[in-house]
Amino acid sequence: SSGISEENPNFATMSVKMIYWNAKARGFYPAVIAAYGKIPLEWDHATASQWPSNKEEATFGQLPILIDGNFKLAQSMAIARYLAKKANLLGDTDEDYAMSEMLIEETGDLYSMMRKAHYSEPRKDAMDKLYAEAIPAQLGYLSKLLGSKA
Repeated sequence: SSGISEENPNFATMSVKMIYWNAKARGFYPAVIAAYGKIPLEWDHATASQWPSNKEEATFGQLPILIDGNFKLAQSMAIARYLAKKANLLGDTDEDYAMSEMLIEETGDLYSMMRKAHYSEPRKDAMDKLYAEAIPAQLGYLSKLLGSKA
C-alpha cells in the first residue's frame, strides 16, 4: 500500500480524528470542510465525553482537537484552515485564497452572533431578532459578494 488515501491524496490512510462533542458548534465547520474535501474524518465523541478529566492533554485546555498521524492541532479555525489546505480548497490564485479567508472570517462572525443570542436573556427574543434582522443582513452581504458564484 502506498499509504495514501484514495479519497484525498494529501492524507495518509491512517484516520484523521476530530475530538469533539456531538454538537454543531466549534467542530462543525472543520467537519463540513473535511466532508466537502473528501477527507475521511473520524469524529471521536468518546474521548470528548471524558472531558474535563483529559483537559490537560489539550493544547490550550479546550476542544476541538484534530489528530492527523503524529500531528495534533487545536483551535477550530486553525483546524478548518489546515483541512482546507490539505483538501486544496484555498483556490488557485491569491484572490481566491483571500476570498476563502474572508468567508472563513464571516463564518466566525455568524457563529459569534448565534452564540451571543443563544446565551442572551430572554433567549427567544434574542434568537427571534437574530433570525429576523442580523442573519438576513449577513446573507444579503454574502449574496452581493458572491453574485453569480453563489
